[in-house]
Amino acid sequence: MNDNQTAFCQEYMIDRNATQAAIRAGYSKRSAASQGQRLLKSDDIHNEIRRLGIDATKRNGVTVDRILQALSALAFSDIRKIIEWGPDGILALKPSDEIDDTTAAAIVSLKVGKDGTIIPQLATKEKALEMLGRYVGLFEADKEEESAGFHITLDVKRKEPTKISGYDSGK
Repeated sequence: MNDNQTAFCQEYMIDRNATQAAIRAGYSKRSAASQGQRLLKSDDIHNEIRRLGIDATKRNGVTVDRILQALSALAFSDIRKIIEWGPDGILALKPSDEIDDTTAAAIVSLKVGKDGTIIPQLATKEKALEMLGRYVGLFEADKEEESAGFHITLDVKRKEPTKISGYDSGK
C-alpha cells in the first residue's frame, strides 16, 4: 500500500466515512467520493481497516462480554435502585455509595429541577433491549425460534408475538 492508501485507512477509522477519509488522506475533493468507494473495494484496504479495528478494540479492552454487560446494564436498569420513596410519597436520590456500578452506568444524566431537586435520567431501554434481542436471534423475521422452552413466531410488521406455544420445563 502507498502512503495515501495507508492514510485513508487511518482516516476511515475516525468516522467510517469514505469520502471524508479520502479528503483527509490527500485525495482531491472533486473525486473523493469515487476514490473512497474504490479504495473500500480493495482487499488490501479492507484487510488494513480490519487490522486497525482489531488493534483499537484490543487497546481499549473492547470485548463482546463488555459490550453485552454494558447493554444489559442499560436494558435491565431499575429506577428503584437509585431513588427511595419516602413518607408522603416524596422521592429522594439514594446516596452514591448505595448505587452499584452497573446501575450507575445506566444513569445518563442528573438534572437539577427549579426547586433544587435532582432528577436522574436513565438510559432508554428499548434500543439496548433491541440490540440484545438481535444478538440472541430473537427477532429473526418470520422464523420460529425456540428459546427457554417457548416457541415464538414473530410477525415483524406487527412487532409482537403472533404465536407462543407450550412451555417445556424439560421434565
